[in-house]
Amino acid sequence: MGHATGEKILSRLLLLGQFGQEGGIYFRTPFTTAEAAAIDRIREWMHEVGLTVRRDAVGNLIGRIQGRDPAAKVVATGSHLDSVRDGGVFDGPLGVLAGIEVVGQLLAERGEPEVPVEVIAFTGEEGSRFPLGLLGSRLMAGLARAEEVAQLRDRDGVRLGEALARAGLDSAALDQVARDDLSCLIELHIEQGPILERAGVEVGVVETIVGIHRIQAVVLGQADHAGTTPLDMRADALLGAADVVLALPELVRPSGGVVTVGQLDIMPGSSNVVPGRVLLSIDLRHRDAGELMRLGRTLRERAEALVTRRGLRLEWQPVAATAPVATDPGLRARIQRAADALGHSTREMLSGAGHDAMAIAARCPVAMIFTPCRGGFSHRPDEFADATMIEPGFAVLKRTLGDLAWG
Repeated sequence: MGHATGEKILSRLLLLGQFGQEGGIYFRTPFTTAEAAAIDRIREWMHEVGLTVRRDAVGNLIGRIQGRDPAAKVVATGSHLDSVRDGGVFDGPLGVLAGIEVVGQLLAERGEPEVPVEVIAFTGEEGSRFPLGLLGSRLMAGLARAEEVAQLRDRDGVRLGEALARAGLDSAALDQVARDDLSCLIELHIEQGPILERAGVEVGVVETIVGIHRIQAVVLGQADHAGTTPLDMRADALLGAADVVLALPELVRPSGGVVTVGQLDIMPGSSNVVPGRVLLSIDLRHRDAGELMRLGRTLRERAEALVTRRGLRLEWQPVAATAPVATDPGLRARIQRAADALGHSTREMLSGAGHDAMAIAARCPVAMIFTPCRGGFSHRPDEFADATMIEPGFAVLKRTLGDLAWG
């Protein structure tokens, strides 16, 4: 592989990033015209290298080579196509485009693989439209109930089942998305942090993916006139919510975990009305499952005490919980051997971000390869990895998949 491969992937990433640009903001979510345009282009690129392409009922796009033994379990690679609001174009699509290019090169150089190989573009990993992250991979792993998923609603009140129908997908077939024919998944992804770049290391070998608990908290007070209600007679829900937002990081900090309030919806949302209801999204992460559970209980108890002190009420609703996932030691060893053989520097590391691999781990062994990204920036418009950052991870993925599927 030469420098041209990294440049090819980079140019395709930037081209794909055009699908979702609107008013200077990049935002690509499931079952939208932007996603449909991206899927059409990905489908073209999959066909170009000889993949047979299908889309399952939840929208996962799957490109497949049957191999000499089509009944054998599948060696898979891939990532996701959706983004957060005002995010970057590398998070997710890098793994899909690299997977297509890897399989294309291996087919050209070594012919048909011994076993089936798939490149998967998962849908809805970010949870930025419907309130369930890892949407496509959860269903593929059998971790979500089809009937419950179909009833999820976005902020505009659109049911996921309705969105599927508008996209030409069949929500009645959601229970057929789960699979038991995967032998492994290797996911290539930008690090989304600064460790590799700062250390001058070319490839990250992920040891553990953190567990994530997502909670929707509602602070309930009383909406009143902003001019006629004295300060000491108010039940201002926003003040209670502010107490909670400020308290959570200090509770989590000693544990080494992280917590984020990324959404704050204030109702009625008028400048001359005391806030009567505030909704907070809480994202809690830790590498240890027991500590994650303990922190969840601690945060709730503290939030209850803070809002009660102001004469307010708290509703606390867990939305999704994903346990920490250890990647497969055997696959990690393969990745390490590949990197050593290619002369690329490596580092074992924790992934502080969630990934489709953590859902698929319920069905088969998984591993992750990280590439550096400039400044460690991610989930923001200046997220970037140049060709020289991409190429070592790509080369390691290619050698690893070659060993697994071509022998």
